[in-house]
Amino acid sequence: MSTSIKTLLTASLLVGLGIGELLRTNDASKPPQPVAIMPQHDRSFLTAQNRASTSYLNEVAEKPYSFRKTKLEPNNSPLPVSLRKVSKYSEIIYTIVKAKDWENATDNIFLLEDAAQGLNTEINGEKLLLPTLNTKIASLKATITDKNHLAAMHHANQITLIAGAIATHFQQKVPIEVTQLNYYAHELEIWAPTGNKAWLHKTANHMRRTWYTVRPAILVRGGIAQTHKFDGLINRLEIASSATEYSHLAPPLLQETDKLENMFLTTKYANPSAPVL
Repeated sequence: MSTSIKTLLTASLLVGLGIGELLRTNDASKPPQPVAIMPQHDRSFLTAQNRASTSYLNEVAEKPYSFRKTKLEPNNSPLPVSLRKVSKYSEIIYTIVKAKDWENATDNIFLLEDAAQGLNTEINGEKLLLPTLNTKIASLKATITDKNHLAAMHHANQITLIAGAIATHFQQKVPIEVTQLNYYAHELEIWAPTGNKAWLHKTANHMRRTWYTVRPAILVRGGIAQTHKFDGLINRLEIASSATEYSHLAPPLLQETDKLENMFLTTKYANPSAPVL
């Protein structure tokens, strides 16, 4: 397929999914006032960069907060290696930052940057989201420098979402809505401690609408039990009225989105929301 055709397909996909709008809607650059403090500048990472190994998987596998996050998909995965690395390192950094291990986070941000650079040559014409990805990585780097806990988690979460959006062009199994559900669940986890109920309610509404979009595709695959379980969580989310309730809902929502992703990866049915090539 020619680069121009690929680019048009990707553009159509992104317009339909509204990824750019999603990032703008829940962007920490316009945070829920007055809780999120965003960095105003970047700093040098030269010392930390010297510590970061270019042997990606071996180094990260030894890190105490990331050992469950380092396994890449099988070698027969349709996803480019660099894209899989971007996705995994963003997840690793989220976990490390959550634990406030800033030295470890500093090391891994350079591994993420190196993986992102590989996308420039590996994915050829599919570069519509690369400028956004690079911008988010720069923002993540700045927030790690400033040890801005919530903002760093938020940017790492957004990078995972962007990687998921790019991945939809290379695989047609997991709908982007499942990635979005995971993104929103992490956003609840990030912002619940701030107590900003208006922001949490807004995120919950986005998650509810996304769930009802992908729900039919889950039922088609026979995921009745998964659907009922997630329906229950969404019902609880709709009536949540305190930051504590949102905080308690985030872990089971994350667990269930992982199960949904696994269901789509193992099913033999095609993804009806994928573009027809």
